[in-house]
Amino acid sequence: MHTILIPIDGSPASLRAVDAVIDRVQKGQKTRIHLINVQPALPQAVTDFVGKRSVRDFHKELGEKELKKACAKLNKANIAHGIEIAVGDVAETIAAYATKLKCDEIVMGTRGHSQIANLLLGSSTTKLLHLAKVPVTLVK
Repeated sequence: MHTILIPIDGSPASLRAVDAVIDRVQKGQKTRIHLINVQPALPQAVTDFVGKRSVRDFHKELGEKELKKACAKLNKANIAHGIEIAVGDVAETIAAYATKLKCDEIVMGTRGHSQIANLLLGSSTTKLLHLAKVPVTLVK
């Protein structure tokens, strides 16, 4: 079984990556799918002021919101999937989760927003390609 990690930021581009993977599955590829949403860490001063639990809840709520449409697409296609919400550097976190989840491939959109957009527009792309131990497929 081919295991794929799809980074999701709620953008149309990240949803196109989901569509591309759904197409593969519907064509018969046996695939295990994991969605990941990476939230940037908040400054320590914020955590100190509002508390770790509030920050954790904030990241979870925002992550779930950004994953909602991707999950709905997979559910509509009757495709099982796992979800991960993580906090940290986008490239490092995606690469680490790809290893942790024993993924065979990372499939992601080419134009997102938030930090995933920065990932695809700057030196972070090179960073992910360097860090990832699996192929990275970019979907337009």
